[in-house]
Amino acid sequence: MMNANRQISSPGFHSSNRSGEAVAATTLGAGWMSDKIYDQRELDYLAYEEETVESFEIMEDKLNHTSDITSMDYARSRGVSDEYSSLSFFAEDSVNAPEEVFQYVDDDGNIVTFTEEERQMVQGYERGDTYPIDGLEGHHIETVRDNPDNLALAADQDNVVLATEQGHLMHLHDGNSHNPTHERYDGLFQNNEDRLEITLQHNQDEIMLSTFQEGMITAGGAAVIFTVLYASIQGYKLRKDPRPWTQKRLTYIKETVGIAVISGGLAGVGFLSKKGLEEALIPVGEMLQGSMMEHMADILVINGVFLTMTMTSAAIKYWRDRKNGLTAEEAGQRLKQTAVTGAAEGAVFVSLGFGVDALGSFATDTLIDALIPDPTGLVIVGRITYSASKFGKKWWDSDKHKQSIRKCTDVRIMYQEKRALEAIR
Repeated sequence: MMNANRQISSPGFHSSNRSGEAVAATTLGAGWMSDKIYDQRELDYLAYEEETVESFEIMEDKLNHTSDITSMDYARSRGVSDEYSSLSFFAEDSVNAPEEVFQYVDDDGNIVTFTEEERQMVQGYERGDTYPIDGLEGHHIETVRDNPDNLALAADQDNVVLATEQGHLMHLHDGNSHNPTHERYDGLFQNNEDRLEITLQHNQDEIMLSTFQEGMITAGGAAVIFTVLYASIQGYKLRKDPRPWTQKRLTYIKETVGIAVISGGLAGVGFLSKKGLEEALIPVGEMLQGSMMEHMADILVINGVFLTMTMTSAAIKYWRDRKNGLTAEEAGQRLKQTAVTGAAEGAVFVSLGFGVDALGSFATDTLIDALIPDPTGLVIVGRITYSASKFGKKWWDSDKHKQSIRKCTDVRIMYQEKRALEAIR
């Protein structure tokens, strides 16, 4: 029997049973924002990383060419010169190294960084030029005195640190030039590989979005895109509503705000679930290396995110159905149908990714079972278990992993687009 006190909902999104379409539209909006902003930032960083690493390797090859070194005096001088050459590379605007890369030991024995002026002086230095900074001299960490016949070590810029005259003698040599490098400096100096790593991380942090920024842009962007679209359609529909404009305006504002909150929330849930699934699958990937695991992880993340958003949307709809006067049994029935359908859809698309040639009747039969009015969970679980056993062997024997992941992604996106279009009609 219907509830006599049930509220009559106004036309709008919250009275619709299309939670899946809302998930699809929100997912597409979030994906679009990610493609336009985050993915572009990632491409920018990868281009920077590729160019910088390539230039670094060229520099290293040039500096490590030591066949022309025939004397210890030249080797010592060459080590200091190449240290300046290394710093010159990192001082280039295109490399954009952070200030902690440019270090020397001052008069008090502290490791300090170059001033901006000193950094500019180093920029453009080439081997054979006069040393660019007056008052700094080179110190060999593994001293020449302790390695009298090792020309390569004396010429190695990674074995050289710059220091003031007093810092060199009084602190690095502890007051006597015959002393080895004081033990308190053990492990404190950077080599070129350290500098490269620090520089790449610095620029990745500058170019890429932080996790918080990425999440805010994804959720906020998806909310804006879907809300503007929804508000435009609802505004058009309300023109035919016979109620006074003052009432329609209140409905319009409430529903638009509501859809903004829901859409942004769903996008946020999707983003967090994606990060969580990626993090959870790291240990599995470490145990099972190879392209197969990568494709498995991608498939599970794609479908896990969508399933999480579907279930969240279903829970929100249950709450709104109860608020709008449906009984717990009626609202629960809708929730159950959405949950079972969402689980079946997830299984179908996971099977797509696990092997194009292994689909058989699994995808078709499972989806049909999910769409049966008032399906039971036992029917779906039974079908999934039986069908999974049929295609399992084919999946393990298949070598079409890349084709599978592409197929899974393409079909999933097409499916989402279809549901998104249904949501806005």
